[in-house]
Amino acid sequence: MASVHESLYFNPMMTNGVVHANIFGIKDWVTPYKIAVLVLLHEMSTTKPMALLDRRRLNKLILPLQQGPDLTLEQFLKIVEECCLRMVNAVKLRLLLMADGELQDMEHFFTILPNAFSDSEAFKTSVVGLFMRQMLLAYNKLSFSQYLASLGIQSLVKQGAKQGMPANKLLDALRGTDIMHWKQSLSELIEISLAQTTSIWRMYGKSTMARQQAQLLLNMNSLEPVNFSVQQNNTEAFAVALCHLADLHAEQGLYAVVSDIMKHLKQQFPPHTQHAKLWMLCDLKIQFEKAMNDGKYHLAEPHVTAISALNSTEGLYRKAQLLKALNQTSEASKILQQLQQQCEKSKNIEMTIRVMLASAELHWDSSGFATALPLLLQALSLSRQHNLQRLTSETLLHLAFTQLMLGIPEQALVLVQDVLESVLAHGSLIDKGRALLLAARCQMALAGAAAQEHRLTALEQAVHTLDEAAVYFSQLDCKERMRDIHYLQARLHHTLGNIAQRNKCSMLFRLLDQELPSSGMTVVSHL
Repeated sequence: MASVHESLYFNPMMTNGVVHANIFGIKDWVTPYKIAVLVLLHEMSTTKPMALLDRRRLNKLILPLQQGPDLTLEQFLKIVEECCLRMVNAVKLRLLLMADGELQDMEHFFTILPNAFSDSEAFKTSVVGLFMRQMLLAYNKLSFSQYLASLGIQSLVKQGAKQGMPANKLLDALRGTDIMHWKQSLSELIEISLAQTTSIWRMYGKSTMARQQAQLLLNMNSLEPVNFSVQQNNTEAFAVALCHLADLHAEQGLYAVVSDIMKHLKQQFPPHTQHAKLWMLCDLKIQFEKAMNDGKYHLAEPHVTAISALNSTEGLYRKAQLLKALNQTSEASKILQQLQQQCEKSKNIEMTIRVMLASAELHWDSSGFATALPLLLQALSLSRQHNLQRLTSETLLHLAFTQLMLGIPEQALVLVQDVLESVLAHGSLIDKGRALLLAARCQMALAGAAAQEHRLTALEQAVHTLDEAAVYFSQLDCKERMRDIHYLQARLHHTLGNIAQRNKCSMLFRLLDQELPSSGMTVVSHL
């Protein structure tokens, strides 16, 4: 699954850095957003003259910005722009200078910041003044040259991952800073690094390594204690790690474990808190995938609306999936075209590839298997270029299915066998079942053209492969796929003369066919 909501991988707070400091018994965070608010306050103090109406608007804006959750840079600038266009330009210029100059301009800004307010009573007595003094004390308390250098490396790792650098190079870049973090017990930066490493492994399709890193984070013993020796485990890094684990368990059909993880997330991050959006989106996507696997499209539909409210890109993709499953191909095609344009503009490579795969499936539905090939080859090139192993495997399976439908099962089976080991090692249950089902269909096609003395062995091998696929689909209770399995098993047992097995599989197929709604797709037309 798309796992793959981008915020679970690279949330702005994580990649750009968060530094904690305990001031006056309050947990204060020096974040990029808080620095941007300080820049706004500084510009308001030093910009003269300013229109009275603009100043009043900005004064009303400060307290909500200070007390509200962290915003992205785009959201922050938009809010300021609505109050005062002149001010947003000044703030943007200052932030750009700080970003270009890195440490020097950052330290210079915090050095000159108190000078703008030294003669102000507000600095000494107001809520805004308290906020500024806390940020200054937090900044000065830190060895900012160092877990800024660390945060800079983490930001570069993020960019490298988006550009498709190999995982080993990215992890080597993180290793040096990780050693420093552990030596100095910088627990917050350790958490961020582990969460980011988890995200990298998941993005590159290495689910076992992702699970290991997430569990390492959750079992850390070096967490900074807060009140009454309670460990700090409500940070964004923990939310990200737990969401990854929920996704990974859902992929293996362990929904009882997913329920426990979600229950814990809801306790640690109540709906009104800053990071609640992470688990909300994760939970909705899991429920959507489960409903789709069960063939219960009426249950999937409300999840699409809820997902769209949290993330429009993810919502559009799942709306297209649902429409395609309901055989509304024209509407699905329009949405996928719209989504393709959005993803190319935002350079969302993962979603771009997924849209290409979904579009290729629409070509299948109209029996345009040859017309799907250019899309699949483009998706394969992108996934390999960006080292996205899981998407590479998924694309190769799509290519194999297309080749099977075009009448070249030999090449199709070679492709399936090339990726089968990777899929069985790192794929979800649905991926494993689909790969084995496709392998069985290739074996059936080859058996039909085999010499008589080899045909029986080939058919028995296909039966065995279908039995393996059935194990994975049954663990997910994926009735649509089990219907396909029973249909093919009945055909094979009929050919082999296994009358009792044929009748049993035929009965199971008929029961599921009567229970499930018709989606317009058959085992012949989809992967």
